[in-house]
Amino acid sequence: MRGWRALLVACAPLLADDRATFEKVCGACHSTSMIDSFRSEPDWRDTVSQMVQIGAKGTSQEFESVMRYLLRSWTSININAATAAEIAPVLDVPDRVAEAVVRYRAEHGNFTTLDVLESTNRGSGWRRDAYSQEHSLPGL
Repeated sequence: MRGWRALLVACAPLLADDRATFEKVCGACHSTSMIDSFRSEPDWRDTVSQMVQIGAKGTSQEFESVMRYLLRSWTSININAATAAEIAPVLDVPDRVAEAVVRYRAEHGNFTTLDVLESTNRGSGWRRDAYSQEHSLPGL
């Protein structure tokens, strides 16, 4: 197995670990099923910061893991306005792929369908079926 597919297979356990850490750290205070909507990255950072201020317990590594989980699973971005740095963690792609998405958008205009986004990411390992239009890609 070579290229992005190998990278994504290698990263799959990390997402499972991040979810387990999210459930451990956040579930110590409240039900982790209480998340009912997608938010922006700054909103999640504020929420996690507020939770720490009111007593959430965890190491800095655990809170980084919580943020990775929230970014990959519960973050909404506007694919037609987001920077590569905003795209990469939400679509769970390497920076290089996110930069290619931004370049494509600059050269060809806004994405209008998931089909166009998928064709831009062909070979990257990005899975269209992992994202609903409401999830990370509102407006498509």
